[in-house]
Amino acid sequence: ICLVNKKDPITTALFAISASAVFIIASNCLSVFISYDHFGFDAFEFYAADMNNAFMEMLEGQNVGILAQKVYVSFITRLSVSLLPGVCVMLAVVQVFVLIAVLKMILKERLKSFHKGPWAVSLSMVSAIVNILCIMAFMSCFFSSSVTTFTAVAGNIMLILAPASTILGFAFLMIGFHKGGFINLIFSALPILMLFWSPQIAIIYISFIGSANVIFARIAMAIFKIK
Repeated sequence: ICLVNKKDPITTALFAISASAVFIIASNCLSVFISYDHFGFDAFEFYAADMNNAFMEMLEGQNVGILAQKVYVSFITRLSVSLLPGVCVMLAVVQVFVLIAVLKMILKERLKSFHKGPWAVSLSMVSAIVNILCIMAFMSCFFSSSVTTFTAVAGNIMLILAPASTILGFAFLMIGFHKGGFINLIFSALPILMLFWSPQIAIIYISFIGSANVIFARIAMAIFKIK
């Protein structure tokens, strides 16, 4: 629809994100309805209980106390359920980025004349600041082992901004890696080491780097008056 009507990139992205998010949410709701023969609040409670049991089965056989298992599983279950909206939107945004990459590859030089507006991935100063604040707020829940409304909202916003900030962070780390230098190598090697420990933490780290780079770049442009 957007290609035929020659919509700008922002309209195209918003349409694709909305359509994908609606499809993902609807398919998950349909899955709950099929699994529990009805659709309602109690059905989602059963869904959370089954998720809780699945996490408990994963911890069976490990050298962890029963009480510690229950506390940890309860925390992970609440966290997973509270982040479902952000996960749905994040998956939709990732699909949009894949779509844009395919269009850029197929249309090549015709892309700018076919669609007006920039197609490069970008992140505004406000979004970068919000992302960093949300990352810090979300990570705080792991120290307190509790999921509040504030940390849940911060986690969902972090997930929504993750695709763009992660791409920018990865690009920044690759540029630093090619430049060389001890500090650049350390920053580039950290995500690789984190992947073996926790892939989720590695992605959050790269997302943080991407947002921080946007902020520092804008500050440098303002100080040195670079257009």
